[in-house]
Amino acid sequence: MVRKISLVLVLFLAISLVFQGSTAKTSPEDELEAPVYLLGEPKSGEILLEQDKQEQVYPASITKIMTLLLTMEALENEQIALEEEVIVPREAEDIPGTTIFLQQGEKITVDDLITAIAVGSANDASIAIAKHISGTVDNFVDEMNDKARELGMKNTNFENPHGLHHDEHVTTAEDIFIMASELGKYEEIHDWLEIWLIEDFLQGKKVVEDDEEGIFLSNTNRLVNQYPGCDGFKTGFTEESKHSITATAKQNGERYIAIIMSHEDSDGRFEEAMNLLDYGFANYQTNTILEKGDLVARVKINKGDQEYLPLLVKEELVAVTEESDEIEIEEEHQIPDDLSPPIVEGDKVGEYQISYGNKESQVALIAGEDVKEAGITDHFSRLIKNWMSFWTGEK
Repeated sequence: MVRKISLVLVLFLAISLVFQGSTAKTSPEDELEAPVYLLGEPKSGEILLEQDKQEQVYPASITKIMTLLLTMEALENEQIALEEEVIVPREAEDIPGTTIFLQQGEKITVDDLITAIAVGSANDASIAIAKHISGTVDNFVDEMNDKARELGMKNTNFENPHGLHHDEHVTTAEDIFIMASELGKYEEIHDWLEIWLIEDFLQGKKVVEDDEEGIFLSNTNRLVNQYPGCDGFKTGFTEESKHSITATAKQNGERYIAIIMSHEDSDGRFEEAMNLLDYGFANYQTNTILEKGDLVARVKINKGDQEYLPLLVKEELVAVTEESDEIEIEEEHQIPDDLSPPIVEGDKVGEYQISYGNKESQVALIAGEDVKEAGITDHFSRLIKNWMSFWTGEK
């Protein structure tokens, strides 16, 4: 059984233009030449504009968004550390395409591998980090696909961690938006993704092919140097995938993600991504309904060492609106009515959902503290408390 608690809030969402000097813009859709595109707001997961968002396409190096996501998770779980050294496997030395000329047996830090992937889109670095995290590249690819399923990326299949062409290595703009939004939750990833260039990457490492000192590493996403607030994510190109980009920018606390796939022209993908971002900043506003960790309810617990469990929202909950308006928000908690110990702080115990207009947004409710099974002392203390409340009339 699920307990549903509903109420209606009326919230005035005052919208301010967040792009300096911007005014409301008309939709750029008629001017876009990309066959597949998407504009979305990552906190709400709301898609604001799209064309063929579920059309399967070849992602090329946009694949590396998932590679970076699994790397950030491994760092968070202390499975790896930034300063630890990785021994380069043979598979990395043999990989074609964009590389930093890694050689089998060479040592390189996790930090430098992330830089090479995030900035230079290095295929050899992707292979090296994949094998370091998962033991084999195949195991890492399995984890990529497991993560895709976990996130609800229903139309994606990965065959490698770098994006070189494989007929069955496919995704969609909608799925890219999901994984890019997830990667963006690791705010520190933008410290790598926003780097424009490094003139002597790896401090004088020799490039075997031309015997010159140092590697000049420049970001394949030129919007980090051209568009205000751009700090991610990745570009992609193969003959089969054509030109693609997943770009994000943050201005005055607002963030949007623009995705352009399968464009015939390299310059065109950048221009159209900027047009989508411009449209987002000029016409939409994200409005915080609940901050991460906000208390939304206290629920009674059966046979626990405490009577009530605080429920907190796991992540920030926002509403995305187009213009200043007074809107009615319907709020609903979905909580199992048979909650019982043991409950661990941080466990998901329910859902919090809002609906406004024709839109919906939801976030997980988590336990605010541990609840253990009640002992004899707890039962006795509760009995005394109830007895005192009965006689004093207090509750």
